[in-house]
Amino acid sequence: MLKNSRMEMHKHSTDVSQFGVKLWNEIPGYIRKLPKRTFKTVLRRQLFDILEKENDYIETPTKI
Repeated sequence: MLKNSRMEMHKHSTDVSQFGVKLWNEIPGYIRKLPKRTFKTVLRRQLFDILEKENDYIETPTKI
């Protein structure tokens, strides 16, 4: 369980860090254990696959 910050200036940064923790925990363990370069390649491929399945996405080659 993550603790919430009571300081006003940390509320937004805490939201971002909590989101990052949740996102990291959603990545399968076998991907997290890959070497950095392979990790980035596999993760990027999976994210683009998710975007391609959506109907309303920005064309991925345009953003690369």
